[in-house]
Amino acid sequence: EPYAIAEALAANENIQFMAGAMEIEADTWLAGFDAETISGFKTGAMFGPMIGSIPFIGYVFELEEGADVDAFIDTLESSANLRWNICVAAEEMVTANVDNLVFFIMCPVSLEG
Repeated sequence: EPYAIAEALAANENIQFMAGAMEIEADTWLAGFDAETISGFKTGAMFGPMIGSIPFIGYVFELEEGADVDAFIDTLESSANLRWNICVAAEEMVTANVDNLVFFIMCPVSLEG
């Protein structure tokens, strides 16, 4: 389930900031995207820092069986805005999938000062 994965990622010792996770719904506005809504997923969760000055945001999406995963990834990547946070900008975008689970993050290359 996406929320359990997002919680585990947020708790990973390699994450160098206090992070949290929350469930998300399709057809709603999601932070980090210029699109008014992101749709096409069954369930989802986001994870990221508890403070907004860190340019990091991550999502785990579960698509319906048989969904067009490549088209969904294209939608995410074309709608993503590395400068969604008014104070800072992410430096890279990473997208991957395993079957119908899609992982997406925008982050700095390094969190070291």
